[in-house]
Amino acid sequence: MGSWGGWIRGRLAEREHRGHGVYLVRLGGILVGLALAVAFYAAALGGRLADAEAEARRRAPGAAERDVGLAALVKVRYGLDVDANAVAWVGADEDLGVATLLDPSEQRRAVFAASAGPEAARDVFVADVALADDTPVRISQLRNLTESPAADEADLVAAGDLVAFVRWVAGEPPTVIALDMAGQDASLTESWPAIERWKDAVTNFQEVGRFSGMQRLEVRLAAVPRELRLSWASAVLTVDTGDGRVVVDLLGRVREGAALVAGVTPTTKAIRGHVAWAVDTAREWVGAGPIETLEYFAFRFADELKQATVSTDEATAEIERSLAHTRPAELAGSYHFEAPEGLEDVDLGWPPPDITPPGLHGRMAGEGEWTPMLDDDFVLNEAGAPPTFYTTFLRTDPERPFSVVYAVLWDPRRATLHPSGGSIEPKAATGETSTGMVPRDDPTIRRFVAGFNGGFQALHGEFGLFQDGTMYLPPKAWGGMVFLLRGGRAAVGTWPGPDETVALYAGGATYEQDPDGVNEKALEEWFGEQGVVSFRQNLTPLFGHGQINPYGRKWWGSSPKDLDDPNPVTVRSAICWTQRGHMGYFYGLSTNLDALVSAMELAECRYGLHLDMNGGNVGWEFYRVVDAGTPASSGMRAGFQAEGEVPGRTDLRFRARGLFEGMDIFRFPRYVQREPRDFFYLVLEENLPTPDVPFEGGGEEDGKWSQRGLPARSYPPAMVFTSGPADASGTARVYLLALDPRWMAVSRGPAASTDAPSPEDPPSPEDGPRQAGSEGSPVAAFAPVAGSPAVWRGDGPAPFAADDAVVVLARDPLGLENLFLVERWADAQARLGGWPVVLVLRGEPLSEASTGAYAGAFGSIAGKRFLLYAEAGSGDGPALYRALRAAGAERIVGVSRSDALGWVFLYGSGEGERRPLTRPELSTAPVDGWAEFSPAGLPAVLEVLQQTQVVAPGVWNPPHTRRIRYFRTDDQRARPLRSY
Repeated sequence: MGSWGGWIRGRLAEREHRGHGVYLVRLGGILVGLALAVAFYAAALGGRLADAEAEARRRAPGAAERDVGLAALVKVRYGLDVDANAVAWVGADEDLGVATLLDPSEQRRAVFAASAGPEAARDVFVADVALADDTPVRISQLRNLTESPAADEADLVAAGDLVAFVRWVAGEPPTVIALDMAGQDASLTESWPAIERWKDAVTNFQEVGRFSGMQRLEVRLAAVPRELRLSWASAVLTVDTGDGRVVVDLLGRVREGAALVAGVTPTTKAIRGHVAWAVDTAREWVGAGPIETLEYFAFRFADELKQATVSTDEATAEIERSLAHTRPAELAGSYHFEAPEGLEDVDLGWPPPDITPPGLHGRMAGEGEWTPMLDDDFVLNEAGAPPTFYTTFLRTDPERPFSVVYAVLWDPRRATLHPSGGSIEPKAATGETSTGMVPRDDPTIRRFVAGFNGGFQALHGEFGLFQDGTMYLPPKAWGGMVFLLRGGRAAVGTWPGPDETVALYAGGATYEQDPDGVNEKALEEWFGEQGVVSFRQNLTPLFGHGQINPYGRKWWGSSPKDLDDPNPVTVRSAICWTQRGHMGYFYGLSTNLDALVSAMELAECRYGLHLDMNGGNVGWEFYRVVDAGTPASSGMRAGFQAEGEVPGRTDLRFRARGLFEGMDIFRFPRYVQREPRDFFYLVLEENLPTPDVPFEGGGEEDGKWSQRGLPARSYPPAMVFTSGPADASGTARVYLLALDPRWMAVSRGPAASTDAPSPEDPPSPEDGPRQAGSEGSPVAAFAPVAGSPAVWRGDGPAPFAADDAVVVLARDPLGLENLFLVERWADAQARLGGWPVVLVLRGEPLSEASTGAYAGAFGSIAGKRFLLYAEAGSGDGPALYRALRAAGAERIVGVSRSDALGWVFLYGSGEGERRPLTRPELSTAPVDGWAEFSPAGLPAVLEVLQQTQVVAPGVWNPPHTRRIRYFRTDDQRARPLRSY
């Protein structure tokens, strides 16, 4: 066979007679055509640039020519309208790569405000710009630095690499944002391992176009200023508000004007797990589809391999190993909780009965048995209270002996569930993110007992998140929700369809949805009015409306929707509210949805949500927070147990452990750190009783809180009682009560002239949202003196001065948690808001030197919601003061006998028996506007949004798949957001 060269020469020789001119003509024609095409394109582009420059110059007549040229270039290439009056030029000598280094043009970076249209809100962008004779000729690496569709960023000023601008949100004080485009502060990551710093550099490049990142600072002003001017001087930003100056550096230190600042948010960083980071990084470049396909086949291969190689005995042994160190066996087997005095015959409703496992692969020891978590080094269990958590495990997959669902249950009366956003996502429409941290205040961090994963990433559905009054993502139609309500109560429910009117509670206030979009600001305000503190939403519910999978969903994540297997085997998690009123977390290892649902059904789930999925993303961690210097636990098992300083609290240390050994969770211990994605955390509630009262000279039984003999007993206690000697002689006694406004409601008793409540009385449970529960009959009352000038029931102007010491009894309009205050009147007014007043009493701050006769005294404990009350037959002020101080009260107010009669217990309804504490006349006295106390009717968990209808997949799927902010690279749906 001849060479290729010979063949080519032969072909040319054959055609030589045609002459080379023919080929030259053809080649020339092609070149001319290309030249004409380029010329036409250049002419068209030049025309478009000229038009864009003219428009930019018209909108910003005083802008520099270079800024106008940038605006035209961005408009032609990206379709964005640049504010040519809001452009800053910063250095561009770093991280540019080979292509830019070989480019002879001058290289600069531009930071500028731009919008999707002339009337749209502006975001702030950064881009690399090539200049020729100071004219922008090319633009690349465009990045949106704010991503805030509900805020308008403007008033941009710069000095070198320092940029500042203002974020305006209608009706709210503005936020000043400062950027150092030269790079982030090294201290943010200097303690990280080298691999984590490298990952951070790659993420920085994706986010801001530079491996070095940028430093960012947000300064929230306390009020809308009369004027606003920004200026830089030596890396220090000055904000002139017209009423004063705020001076702040890039590390967040306010050097001047702290009173004008509502808050400062410096740059924060959070380490992400390797796999999660790699997936998110690759998804940004290649799109979601290829990543989903790769994940699906990886999960399928792992499952098939395990089915082929893992025997039943091996799977059983592995499960036993995972549980071997989860709790001290000698305690778990012998522990028995003794009910407190007065509750021996009361069903505490905790723990639930054991589960009978399906026995698909034989029954393992402990399977289905609820076992208390008694690992004192890592789990907080309080004296006198049942264990905080119970756990078990179940095998519910008939095909896979290695598939296991681990479950942990808690009593929502004792542990409060808090949804939290991450420090990276989701973002609010104003560009804000959460801190991603469990709050570090003492009442929260010292009683922080557990954390676990949240729902799907915002990119994977944009399901709602609302935290502490801020809407990060609005709820989607027919998405299941878990709420934190005022007073620590939880709630569950499914958001209604887009055209439906929303009522959180039966008969309660409504919210009119707009089918054209979501008014996030109005919705944010409505949630606050309805007592919602936070919520998290995910897919349609797994359990709800009396059904399993009521909405007929077939796709539950981790597989492309066009494949035939919508239920791959992976790691899955879920949360549920049970038929018995408990809350539970479920972690399915090597589990498909059917196995997870079977375990939840056996645990009597009534309402349940699928949470996040896939190994590393999900997991549960127990926590015990102790003072620094507390001896550390010995023999820590790496990856399962950990101990260290609480970030941000050098005076505290944490101890953490997983739900079982071998749980694959990124960055363990995860939830005590700054978490980039949303999560849940649990805080142990402080219920009654408070510690026993150390009466001076008291006997063995004195000062012990009890419910014995009270007209109503409950768990947790709504009211407890004790007594002790009033003085050293022991001849007189003082009586103490403690009331919990979470479980005890207050209302106005009937006036003497009628058996019905007076017209100005607060709404009854049947009048509105309180229909979610009903109160019991009154069990106690406090009797003021009719007509006393020191008594106010909310009618007309309050007869108090700002510094008057008062006792306030107010009724929660929603019934979630009533308000019992011992305060200065000015402070009480600020907390009272518009709540219906039942009774306000003016009193006198007590001390050891107090004189006079007192009907009783009220006290409050700093940082706690409880109301303390003391009464003595002598009316001696110092005796009441000493008793309340011994009980922990810090603010103590005595009420004179000229203004009040005292306390009485009520037994039976209607004309039942009255038993006064010390004043016999109260057993027959007329009931004239007394403050009556009743057991609150609301349970710890409410089922809300009960008007939501179950609809077919063809109805709920379109609004579920619609996007408003987080657009996938392969998803170009229109934005239906009206927002603020």
